[in-house]
Amino acid sequence: MLKVLIVDDEPVITEGLKILVDWKAEGFDEPEVSDNALDALRKLRDHSYDLIITDIKMPTMSGLEFLEEVREKDLLDAYFIILSGFADFEYARRAIGLECIDYHLKPLEKKALLGSLDKVRQLHRQKKQELSTKESLHSAYLEARLASFLHYKYDDKDLEYIKSSLRFSKQLRYVSLQPISRSEEGDLDEELRELQRILYNSVEFYLGADKSYGIFDPSREENVYEIGLVLTDCLVEKRRLSTQQFLERLMLHLRGVTDKELVLLVGKNVSGLEELPDSYSGTCILRSFLAFLPVKEIYFYEDEVQVSLDHAVICKDELDGLISAVERNHKADIKQSVDAFYSKMREMKVSQETVKLNINYLLFSLIHLATKLNEDVDQRKILEIISEAAVEEGMMRGSSEHLFEFSRDYADYLSQLAKSLGKGVLDDILREIEENYADNLTLRSLGKKYYVNSVYLGQLFKNEFQSSFKDYLNSVRMKHAAELLTYSDMKIMEVAERVGYRDVNYFVTRFINAYDCTPSKFRRAKQKNGYYT
Repeated sequence: MLKVLIVDDEPVITEGLKILVDWKAEGFDEPEVSDNALDALRKLRDHSYDLIITDIKMPTMSGLEFLEEVREKDLLDAYFIILSGFADFEYARRAIGLECIDYHLKPLEKKALLGSLDKVRQLHRQKKQELSTKESLHSAYLEARLASFLHYKYDDKDLEYIKSSLRFSKQLRYVSLQPISRSEEGDLDEELRELQRILYNSVEFYLGADKSYGIFDPSREENVYEIGLVLTDCLVEKRRLSTQQFLERLMLHLRGVTDKELVLLVGKNVSGLEELPDSYSGTCILRSFLAFLPVKEIYFYEDEVQVSLDHAVICKDELDGLISAVERNHKADIKQSVDAFYSKMREMKVSQETVKLNINYLLFSLIHLATKLNEDVDQRKILEIISEAAVEEGMMRGSSEHLFEFSRDYADYLSQLAKSLGKGVLDDILREIEENYADNLTLRSLGKKYYVNSVYLGQLFKNEFQSSFKDYLNSVRMKHAAELLTYSDMKIMEVAERVGYRDVNYFVTRFINAYDCTPSKFRRAKQKNGYYT
């Protein structure tokens, strides 16, 4: 309901206006009353109004002077209706110049008042829509800047924009929310994208007024459907919770919107915004280790990755045997080495910390094998992709079976890396993307179609284009979206669907990231340059 203030020194006028129309039926609260402008100004200090109806001629301060005071000092962004007993054009001209929406002569007729109220409703609705659009565009732009910032792609202008849009305390963390898929076939990309949007909306609801600290899809990795959260001390402390309690309540809230298994990966605590990308990198490493960690809902980087070296034991002989078998791509030896490693661990009755340390030693040793074959291999990316592939195949966490499947897949990857397939198959795949960019294309589906290991295919994209497959596919879609915006009159939603995005908000975010402006602004710029739409 809209709030109304009537300012007039004649009680018969104020009482008459209060009963002239059914205010609630018209969408307004019952009007409040002031008998002079000075009293009305005092009310504005403590109350907010959407509509002010004021007489012109009043003692101490006229209605026009009252309106001038409000506008000049920006006391209130309200609609004004002026009442006057004088049919004076100069009064009307001054009132309109001060953004008065209507100027009525006394006595005010019901029909005229209803017309003014309808105008106020329409203006208010339009203002809300414009504000909502502005907030959405700001949110999309901020998210795009934050996502790039996490990947160390930013300049001083981006940093200042982020700092001016959000409040940061000295201590903060990056938190990653992700669904876990355990089925043999895996969930469809569209289903996971829909779940990602549901989770994002739910995180926004949980954050309330602080929803700008959430980030939709900050990852650039294939098959990662992540929601990011910049977790600052002030965000937690205002709720009088510890970080653990804040995250536990978030997970409790999310369990109310989906029965899918979810995980929170909490990056290391850093000092200041500039170090936030380091915290983000910590969650990427956590995601890489996820398949080898005990099952739980919340993982802290400090607890899971930074293990103590005191009295730790590395089963070096068994692990080196496994590494050698992987390098030779000998499946029987891989199986034998995995069994020997787990047998040794059981015999020693080692702690979970020691198990973790041994797994870390193995993972980084396997990464080193790839760098020996190709020094341009992105070590962290390979670790992420391999671990994600292992989880998607549905193996149990930390079991010998899981480690065997993981090691076997990695051996196949190394074999293909050594063969250096070249650009032959990549050219076919690029042609496929160009022709079917709007389809639900994934590394897995393309790898199956062209008989290429999906991990190796992902590395081909990284080496050839210095970007992930996901980024490359998005760039192709953005190119075609720009063409449609330039040469067609299709609506933004239609353009999004045509190039492969069911979620128009996600499309807008990606477009801003690609062209540094919204689709609408891009189209207007093209129109100014003489293109027809």
